[in-house]
Amino acid sequence: ISLLQAVWSRAFPIYKKIRDEIRSGNIGDVQLVTAAFCFPSCEHPIWKDYNGFGTLPLIGIYTIQFANWIFDNKKPSSVTAVGTLGQKGEDEDGCIILSYDNGAKASLSYSGKCQNLNCAVVYGTKGCIQLPDYFWCPTEVLLPSGKMTCPLEPDDPSAYVYPNSMGLRYEADEVRKCIMEGESMFTDSFYSL
Repeated sequence: ISLLQAVWSRAFPIYKKIRDEIRSGNIGDVQLVTAAFCFPSCEHPIWKDYNGFGTLPLIGIYTIQFANWIFDNKKPSSVTAVGTLGQKGEDEDGCIILSYDNGAKASLSYSGKCQNLNCAVVYGTKGCIQLPDYFWCPTEVLLPSGKMTCPLEPDDPSAYVYPNSMGLRYEADEVRKCIMEGESMFTDSFYSL
């Protein structure tokens, strides 16, 4: 079975609602995806151990995986990126533009130096889908039809360092399901829209 890193987002129930909304045609053809994941992590004690590793593989990957998933794993026709390197050569922040053959684009930003709203929006020709703060581990989404919520287990007494970390159970549940069903990898719907 494949083990995953930085795609636990796709196992969240909200991602399934997003997939259903896009497939329904309610927002039309997707033209633009925006996502930002920024919080002052460069000085976080846990991340100091990632000497020279950089912010892109730690938090920026969430913005890329979101756009990749929305655009059904299509390879962009061009990638433009700018960023800042720290004293040890690690990337501290960046902005990425992905362009696709059909004219659609993704505008992605990540930073370990500043705080942002950390939201994502999918813009279609008829409407949009908005994921508020913590788009990578969401408990709510704003659809053209209204707000939908999928709260995490409210009775979990555990203390977590990062928001919605108890949602890692969704990925664990998906792994268990695949093992129980004798699957060698996750279902196509997990990987693609």
